[in-house]
Amino acid sequence: MTQIDRSAAAPPRRRVTLHDVAAEAGLSITTVSRALAGYSDVAQATRLRVTELARHLGYRPSLRARNLAMGRDATLRCAVVSLDLSASVLPQSVYGAALPGILAGAAAEGMDVQLAVMDRKDPAGELERFVAEDRADGILLLTAARLRPSDLTPLETSGIPYVLVNRHLAHEADAFPVNCVTPDWVGGTRDAVRRLHRLGHRRMAAIFSRDSSATSTALDHEQGWREGIAQSGGDAADVSIVHATGPLSPLSGHDIARRLLTEGLPGSGEPVTAIVAYNDHVAHGVLRAARELSIAVPDQLSVIGFDNSIGQYLWPALCSYDPHLYAAAEQAAQLLAGLLRGDAAGDPEARRVTIPLDYVCRETCAPAP
Repeated sequence: MTQIDRSAAAPPRRRVTLHDVAAEAGLSITTVSRALAGYSDVAQATRLRVTELARHLGYRPSLRARNLAMGRDATLRCAVVSLDLSASVLPQSVYGAALPGILAGAAAEGMDVQLAVMDRKDPAGELERFVAEDRADGILLLTAARLRPSDLTPLETSGIPYVLVNRHLAHEADAFPVNCVTPDWVGGTRDAVRRLHRLGHRRMAAIFSRDSSATSTALDHEQGWREGIAQSGGDAADVSIVHATGPLSPLSGHDIARRLLTEGLPGSGEPVTAIVAYNDHVAHGVLRAARELSIAVPDQLSVIGFDNSIGQYLWPALCSYDPHLYAAAEQAAQLLAGLLRGDAAGDPEARRVTIPLDYVCRETCAPAP
């Protein structure tokens, strides 16, 4: 079941409306609207005062409302903004499953979709230019990298509606409430640990990624791991998280798994009986290392992956958690449409929607040897 976090930690930012500008200016909505549109029947001094006040308040005209007022097609424009993934790489990334979901959700809501690829070196600057060019009414933001609150400053300042897909700011010290739709990576990882514990595994390792650029997904995995150990009674005698120093890939999974399987768990040297991998590609490398060392999976080693992208094609077929990124992206598009319309679907208190992960049982998980 989809979960909605209605956090009251900080008041959500509300888009400044024409009513707000009119109230601040002490003028009627009609006068303010005509002043901003540049009509000559409004005194020049009033036009200048209203324009400056609107800029100061961060008012951004609703393109949909403006088009409706002028009798034009009111189709909403949704921009899928990728901060660091090119148009050719994006379909092959974790967001490959998300793109069809975005298109389906946007089509159902009557939104046009465009893809905008931006340089990750200056996300705030890129987003500021994008908003200034009025290229979209709302934004769905995708990134494979860490997303900092400061990256979103131009969106917050402009008031343009936006929704994060597979990212949130909960781990950031200077976080503020944002609209986002994310798989429940915490719950999925927690469930993986508890599942292995029920199967008798006590010497477990996780291959994750955490450094100065750690993403919310990476930190969610670590949180889920810690919670899983605690909820298993804390008697998992020997567990460890091993961080990849480079990109998470079959190669890094292979190298770390080989070290774990030959040297044992860090600190104790005890042989590992189960490995939880950050994603299916890392798990692919783990299976390769086990095969090279003649370690039978799952009889001697259990392996679990995440994202359910290639698990069915591996040998043995990988047990993995499906994050339902299609559904997450579809809901993100629907949430954005609601924000643009200003209806209940855009409830400003519904800041974070989480999609539960489902365990897909195949051939790599068994009772501890």
